[in-house]
Amino acid sequence: MLIFTEELAGAGELEYKFPWPDWWPSSTARFSRDDPQDVGRRAREILIDCSRLLADPSLVPAGQPFPKAAVAKTWLDLFLAARASGSNRDELRRFIRAAWDLAQTVTHGDIERVEAIAAAPATVLVVRTLQTLAGVGAPPAPSAW
Repeated sequence: MLIFTEELAGAGELEYKFPWPDWWPSSTARFSRDDPQDVGRRAREILIDCSRLLADPSLVPAGQPFPKAAVAKTWLDLFLAARASGSNRDELRRFIRAAWDLAQTVTHGDIERVEAIAAAPATVLVVRTLQTLAGVGAPPAPSAW
C-alpha cells in the first residue's frame, strides 16, 4: 500500500508500508533469547537430516577418505561438488553454505530476531533446492525465460 504523508509531500516522495495481518505479533511483543535460538536449532537439524539423506558413498571421490556419517556439512559439500559443480552454480553453492552458516549462527550466536526470521525460510529454500538437485519429486516446470 502506498502512503503519501504530509512529511513526504514536500519532498514529493512516496512511502511503502506493508499491511501486516492482524495475527502478526506487534513489534512490542516479548520474545525470549531462546525463541530465535530454537528456530536456529530446528533449521540446523533439518539441514543435518537433509545432508544425511543425500549422503551417498558414490559421492566420495576416489582416494579421498570416507567421511564419518555424523559430519553432515562434509556430506553436503560432497553432494554440491557432484550435483552443483561448475562456475555457473557458484552463487547457488554460496547461498546453500551461507544458509547453513546462518542456521549455525542463530543456534549458537548472540543474535537478534531478524536472523532467526531469515534462517527459517532460507532452510526451506535450501531443502527444496537440494531436493531438486537430487532429482527427487516432480521435475521443475519449464522456464518461461
